[in-house]
Amino acid sequence: FFFQAEDGIRDKLVTGVQTCALPIFQPAFGIYAGQALVDGSWRDAAVSLGIRPTVADRGVLLEVHVLDYMGDLYGKTLRIRLIDYLRPEAKFPDLDALKRQIAEDCRLARQRLALAAAS
Repeated sequence: FFFQAEDGIRDKLVTGVQTCALPIFQPAFGIYAGQALVDGSWRDAAVSLGIRPTVADRGVLLEVHVLDYMGDLYGKTLRIRLIDYLRPEAKFPDLDALKRQIAEDCRLARQRLALAAAS
């Protein structure tokens, strides 16, 4: 992410330290095309940021589905980058509807990531 630095604490006489303030970036809840750094390689992913309104609430979560990855990610440290916003978070009437939407989100994520890589 790139941000323009704003004025921080201007009075260096008080703190002895010059600072720059950066605006807080909080992505919108929803589904993103993104990438995950897995074992040293960036891999395409579909990413959900939000409260998972269709299933049990566990607070705000960032959930990542690494596309075409069959390994075990549990216990690994992942670095995530959000590339493109796909849609807002939504509540579905049942798990079958959620599964259909996840499949569509993965399809759209692949499409958007391919376009981003080509540009």
